[in-house]
Amino acid sequence: MDRLQFAFLVGAALLASVQAQHTQPANPGPCYNADNTPFANIQQCNDIEATADCAAIFPPTGDTRAATCTARQAFALSTCPKTCKLCCLLPEFSCADTVDKTLCDKAVKDNCGENDTTLRNLYRGACPGSCGFCLDNSCHDVRGFECASWSQYCFDERPFGESLRQHCPKTCGTCNPNAQPAATKTVPSSSACVDTRTDCPNLTGFCTAHLKYPNFYTKEFICQKCGTTCAQTCAGMTC
Repeated sequence: MDRLQFAFLVGAALLASVQAQHTQPANPGPCYNADNTPFANIQQCNDIEATADCAAIFPPTGDTRAATCTARQAFALSTCPKTCKLCCLLPEFSCADTVDKTLCDKAVKDNCGENDTTLRNLYRGACPGSCGFCLDNSCHDVRGFECASWSQYCFDERPFGESLRQHCPKTCGTCNPNAQPAATKTVPSSSACVDTRTDCPNLTGFCTAHLKYPNFYTKEFICQKCGTTCAQTCAGMTC
């Protein structure tokens, strides 16, 4: 093989490589199938911020999500998941469907029975991951409400405290008043009540929560959790 033939073959190989790079689509990132087609529920959620603000923060290029959506993914998920086409990464879409993907893709196109209660209940059992129903049967905080930042006001008697208890039931413990808090320590049984939560001094209004919210809190529950802080409420009680 002479030099001319060799150079021709090298050039042809390089050209083929360049053409392959241009014809092979880049990996579009999360919420896309292996063939680069988008998940049916890629925009099944809602943005927390206004749509116009999201478009300004994460300006898409045609049908392609903005590069900053994945570069700043945590921020994008907490503000503009729909604009960034990241709905599939949210907790409410994190569980598995129980039927064939084709059926669940159809469910998403039907808005998961948004206007039909019977159909919606059917999809809730069959396509919870595709439709975003994964948290429907669990205690969870409303996304975007910054519950952790305001947890010290969970038992405040003012309207803001009431709003927190409604929007942040997991953080505030209002899903099930007998649920164990995240931060606890072991105490002997049949002894004077002491704090078993580390944040009792910060729980404004908790010591009298049984008077204000009898459907959620009992005196016994309060004393089991914050017996020392709520000494006046728990006087004479054992835990």
